[in-house]
Amino acid sequence: MIWPDDHMQILRNVKPNQVLTLKITDAHEKWNYDTTTHKHEMYFSTDTLNNMVHVENNFDDFTVQSLLPNYLSRQGPCLAVADVNKDGLDDIFFGGAKGQSSQLFIQNAEGTFTKKTEPAFLKDAVSEDVAAEFFDADGDGDMDLYVGGGGYEFTENDPALQGRLYINDGKGNFSKKENAIPKMYISTGCVKAADINGDGKMDLFIGGRVIPGKYPSPPESKILMNDGKGNFTDATTSVAPSLQHIGMVTGAVWMDINKDGKPDLIVVGEWMPVKIFLF
Repeated sequence: MIWPDDHMQILRNVKPNQVLTLKITDAHEKWNYDTTTHKHEMYFSTDTLNNMVHVENNFDDFTVQSLLPNYLSRQGPCLAVADVNKDGLDDIFFGGAKGQSSQLFIQNAEGTFTKKTEPAFLKDAVSEDVAAEFFDADGDGDMDLYVGGGGYEFTENDPALQGRLYINDGKGNFSKKENAIPKMYISTGCVKAADINGDGKMDLFIGGRVIPGKYPSPPESKILMNDGKGNFTDATTSVAPSLQHIGMVTGAVWMDINKDGKPDLIVVGEWMPVKIFLF
């Protein structure tokens, strides 16, 4: 704890589930600011990623709800990283705003990136892409891509909010798999993949961010089960019914919390506590 007068105190081995009262009179050490200039390696620059431009649309959320705390139509661009063409180098997906196609950049051997035109992304430029996850949806050993639509500039049941699955041909070329994702018009907060039931097939958690025009009503979140061929069904009510309207989700992570060999889900969001679901 660093106090306004630069005194500090450190609490070690703090036990959980208690209320702590901190007093400035207990802070006997002086906080020393590190003024050392650290040199960090620059991962991206105009030399390595010189034609990446995100173009945000000019929608004004406050014309819909004047008391919103912040813009909800500007949650992107999302970013996902994977080796999509199996050359041993990580490539980058950037989600586009409404009216802008999402972009895929392929890494070259010298560390630069080349933009790769994907017709499937161009066709879905109407959506605001705010969440993305690379994972092997069809079990063929390459990285497929789930993209979640979002934003606040659409109506509650606008098809532009529908999540999409793009299948990789193994060479970094993507095609949209129609009807792979059940109908769900969710303004997405996050998407995370894991093998929930131990069948070797990657399933999905889709966290709902907001209902357009109805902030702060909690949107739907979903558990989607994979048949192994990249076809997903909504299993939320049977697998985790309490997830359906958990809140305005902003992030999640799968990890084995109780050490039983199965992934569990940690979810965070706006105006909600950290929540843990054991599977």
